[in-house]
Amino acid sequence: MQWVGGAWWELALAPGWVAQDDPECLTLTKSEHGAFQLSAAVKSQGTIQQEELREFHQSRIPAQSKLQPMTYGSFQGFFTNYIEDEAIWYKYWLANGSLLVFATYTGTEAAWMAEKNDIQEMLGSLRLRQDQNALPA
Repeated sequence: MQWVGGAWWELALAPGWVAQDDPECLTLTKSEHGAFQLSAAVKSQGTIQQEELREFHQSRIPAQSKLQPMTYGSFQGFFTNYIEDEAIWYKYWLANGSLLVFATYTGTEAAWMAEKNDIQEMLGSLRLRQDQNALPA
């Protein structure tokens, strides 16, 4: 199993997917019709509260979209989905302590239907990096 991720987090890459580490995010692709991108941020002081995630990101999604609570391992947060310019969007905000992982899938509806199980499995494997001894301060 291949693990990919950032300085503080990682997830298991599903079979058939390719990872490209760009300066601003990690891009995972299986087809040319969809992309799963992940990035992270660290809160300078304290733990990220779920209400902070809700308030901050509610203004960054279309009005008709609703944030829904979710948990993947030790990460908790919200996700939403919507269609914009004929592309389907799934956005996830997942926090663990002071670490926020932001993940976005965008692609055609057909690509989402073919790739959604892999996306869910990869998110299900999300964890703090095994070589880190503590959350970022």
